[in-house]
Amino acid sequence: MPDKEEPKHILKKKARDPKLALLLAVVLGPLGLLYTDPMGGILMSVLAVLIGVPTGGIGLILVWPVCILWTSIIVTRHTKRGIKRPPPPP
Repeated sequence: MPDKEEPKHILKKKARDPKLALLLAVVLGPLGLLYTDPMGGILMSVLAVLIGVPTGGIGLILVWPVCILWTSIIVTRHTKRGIKRPPPPP
């Protein structure tokens, strides 16, 4: 009796539009980061509140560019890897 291989279920991240990701990061900062990296967006949102409230919003000058940079790194890594499509079913 030959061994039959069970199909492997692979979870793939949904492809993100790089232009939209950067636009959201520039306009919304930490909330825009949620589009590409949800955990990073949550982390940066909490950090933005912790830094922004005591400094009267001036601390966001540091947080905002970090979100844009983080988004650009994620988008670049994703596009370098390319989207691997599964082979068509027989």
